[in-house]
Amino acid sequence: MSFAVFCFTAFTEGKISATSNITGILITPIQKGTTGVAGFVDNIYGYLYRYDSLQEENKKLKEELQDTKNKLQSAQEAAEENTHLRELLGLKQKNKSFDLEMAEIIASSTGNWNTALTIDKGSLSGIKVNDCVITEDGMVGYISEVGTTFSEVVTVIDPTMQAGAIVSRTRDVAVAQGSFDLMDQGMLKLSYIKKDSDIMEGDTVETSGLGGVFPKGIIIGTVQKILPEPHGISNYAVIKPAVNLNKISKVFIVKSFKITE
Repeated sequence: MSFAVFCFTAFTEGKISATSNITGILITPIQKGTTGVAGFVDNIYGYLYRYDSLQEENKKLKEELQDTKNKLQSAQEAAEENTHLRELLGLKQKNKSFDLEMAEIIASSTGNWNTALTIDKGSLSGIKVNDCVITEDGMVGYISEVGTTFSEVVTVIDPTMQAGAIVSRTRDVAVAQGSFDLMDQGMLKLSYIKKDSDIMEGDTVETSGLGGVFPKGIIIGTVQKILPEPHGISNYAVIKPAVNLNKISKVFIVKSFKITE
């Protein structure tokens, strides 16, 4: 009897009982499934956590980028404002009799070339019809209409523009005026040039001050070529404006000046 018990014990030592084995066979797939689901849930949770973290990080980066853009924009605007203030100071130093008002262009005519502009200053700022509009480079045009807080500017290439002019080198007196034939090229005309005039390409044309409408010595442009008038009595010159009318954002209005003949 003892031998039989010994043999059974020896045979079954380290072995799983039949009941336990059957239970294990039934439970193992369930345990695997449970473990798999738990792992899947952990992976999903981890993904969602990382996604939220990335979303938050992305939001912060976008906010920082926008803040940097705003600072750069502010710095650029401040630099431009300083440039215009230096131009204003330079103009005042060169033209001590000028009462100048700085204004911003808020609209312009459509087309290839600007023949009319709208500025953000009007009668409240002392602006008047026929006031000369300039930049540091030269003449832009003149005030044609005045509102309370805005004004319309006719530029030098508009066909309605006329100004007494003089050629800086030769001192020939003429009339600078817009032309239907030239405005599409962004040019204007210098009329009534004598046939024997010594005017050449590259000569500078400025306001003469005659008549007292515009101040004297404002650069209008440079001579591109000289051609005969159709009637043959005189010549005219094609003038390129000193100011690039398509690339200005601020101008200065000469509200008053000392008349010199």
